[in-house]
Amino acid sequence: MSKRAEIYLSLDNSNLEEAINISKNLINAIDGIKIGKEFFSSNGPNGVKKIRDLGIPVFIDLKFHDIPNTVYGAIKSISKLQPKIINVHTLGGPRMLEKALKSVSDNFLEKKPLIIGVTLLTSLDQKSIDLMGFRGSINEIVVNLALLAKNSGLDGVVCSPKEIKLIRECCGNDFIIITPGIRLEQSIKDDQVRTLSPFEAQSEGANILVIGRPITKSNDPLKTAKEIRRSLG
Repeated sequence: MSKRAEIYLSLDNSNLEEAINISKNLINAIDGIKIGKEFFSSNGPNGVKKIRDLGIPVFIDLKFHDIPNTVYGAIKSISKLQPKIINVHTLGGPRMLEKALKSVSDNFLEKKPLIIGVTLLTSLDQKSIDLMGFRGSINEIVVNLALLAKNSGLDGVVCSPKEIKLIRECCGNDFIIITPGIRLEQSIKDDQVRTLSPFEAQSEGANILVIGRPITKSNDPLKTAKEIRRSLG
């Protein structure tokens, strides 16, 4: 990974034409596109292909979390889309992670994607974690899940900016850390709870910053994306 954190634009909408237009507008100011459930549910694999055909790396963010064989099949099904990054929930457990890795090995015959584990969603706070019945602090749970991902052979994890430093310390410099929950000083947090600015997240050790609404909802998305990139050095 480059020293400067990469910027992946999060496509939050379901309108394919709008998604293509904003991707084209920002293509020289970002490093990739993250496609999530809302876009995928509305536009399917053909929509992903149209974004990928713009010539920019794609992160398919479907957070696979199911029984091992189902996750194997789901990853096999998206192999034809040639994503650069895919992700799975670490809460699916070691057998599911093992099956996800096997599916990547079996079905991506040329360039294999990075396979990244989701730890805890950035919308969760300690109260939510307690109500869900987890034991321990958010930091303790996230570190344990990151170590599970690393020991299972995944390339890295998705985590909130607040846990970057802890994960970097326990998982090493070669472990990839992708972080959403990136907010500019003047932007609202929306449903994100554990946030940092782009420069702060990079300084903590993040490799990839996933940024959506602070760019897409700004008055000038291209100007905002360029400013974020400049702030990273």
